[in-house]
Amino acid sequence: MTVRRIARSALHRTDNDAQVAGYGRALRAIFDDWLRRSQVAGMSTQALGARLQQAAEANYEPAYLRGKRQAFGAATLGPDDRRWVAAALQSNRMYVQRSLEADIQDKATLQRMQGADLVDLGKAFRSRVEQQYGGQLWRVTEAGFRAGARDLGDTVRSRFRLPLRQEDDGEEEQRDDELAVLVALALLLRLSRSRVERVLERLGATVADLATATSETSQAAASALGVTPAALAGAAGQAVAAAGSGAAALSAAGGVTPAELDDAIAEALGIGVADLADLGSALSASGGAGFRMGVQYETQNDGDVCLPCQEEGAGGQDEDGIYWEPLEAPLPGEACRGKGNCRCSLAAVYDTGSGDAIAA
Repeated sequence: MTVRRIARSALHRTDNDAQVAGYGRALRAIFDDWLRRSQVAGMSTQALGARLQQAAEANYEPAYLRGKRQAFGAATLGPDDRRWVAAALQSNRMYVQRSLEADIQDKATLQRMQGADLVDLGKAFRSRVEQQYGGQLWRVTEAGFRAGARDLGDTVRSRFRLPLRQEDDGEEEQRDDELAVLVALALLLRLSRSRVERVLERLGATVADLATATSETSQAAASALGVTPAALAGAAGQAVAAAGSGAAALSAAGGVTPAELDDAIAEALGIGVADLADLGSALSASGGAGFRMGVQYETQNDGDVCLPCQEEGAGGQDEDGIYWEPLEAPLPGEACRGKGNCRCSLAAVYDTGSGDAIAA
């Protein structure tokens, strides 16, 4: 096994740091403005929460997409990605309401009882708003990176017509053509491959069965996937037609030519286009045996890493911090004792299943 780590650009971290810092300052400015108004017009924690949520709604999706494109420059946002962002926004809303708003209200009540000025609320909550809530943008960006690594792996498999996975129990794999069609359909619909696969398995259907919009199977699948039967049938037809080339399927989905797609894959893997051709030939010849795309949890190397982050960085199947199902990788800040202050990050890794030195 030869695992290749794809180093993230230092510019990525610099840009992400700047984006998170700017977002935190914007939240602090919202808090300060709310506090000034509260001293004149009366305090409404609900008004503060609403303004903070509006800021999150304006920043979460761009941050997620930025993270995706740091993993795979050709990545776009699909329904699954938007659902993740919507869930993150809902979590932010609930946390603001149940934690921040409630704590501010309790603190203000105590200060009034003690005859203190509301301006002292700034000392208690300004840093929390800027660092803890502002820092959540780092987690959102890394969630996008994790999804981008997943998309990169699926695109490589589709491009070179590789099996989606290798079973450990020796069961017979699906035919390569069927797998290529499945990945192509997921790319065209901008959905995760695993979600499309689960729906097909539940319905006992193939992609070809979805090509007729009026069929009961197609309508049931469309409902489960959150798309229209017509859109699903059209995508299924294109996927079947493009079965021999994942590049053609992605081109149809996003206006990317096969050559541009190869450039994007090579850049994401950190190799040249010529090396990508060699890698593709080797993978195709082996039937994709051993190819895996994963995500590694990397702790911030500053000498002050908390135990939960150390454990995440030593987790995964082989206890080396690598999670071979990218979306299973933990996100920085989720378990960290520093919460929004966490600046651990993720890196993409892949395994060609051979010792060939075709990688950066």
